[in-house]
Amino acid sequence: MKRSQGFAAILLVFGLALSCPVASAGFVDGYQLKKWSDGSDRVQHGSKQSLDLADESYLIGYISGISDFGDGLIFCSPSNARLGQLMGVTRKHLLANPEKWNQPAAMLVVEALMQAFPCK
Repeated sequence: MKRSQGFAAILLVFGLALSCPVASAGFVDGYQLKKWSDGSDRVQHGSKQSLDLADESYLIGYISGISDFGDGLIFCSPSNARLGQLMGVTRKHLLANPEKWNQPAAMLVVEALMQAFPCK
């Protein structure tokens, strides 16, 4: 990772961590991201529970916000990438790395997208 990309990733993580009103600790961690992802999965499979639509909305907003800010700067998704693909990449990374769920969610999303879509 280039120095400017690393600096931008750090700014993104701390900016999102300080501005997110959902978690009382001042940031959203991987556990919260996993909860939102689980709710989204239930919505997609037709077995939604009472708060799953809200969880899916948080997940969509969170990942799209990071994508809007970081794409082309920290990671470089293809021009034809859709939000569902970015969400799938993030979910796959999240499920493959449960030992990282205690980390800031923004860091996990950025890490997933950087691995899947590195800038050349």
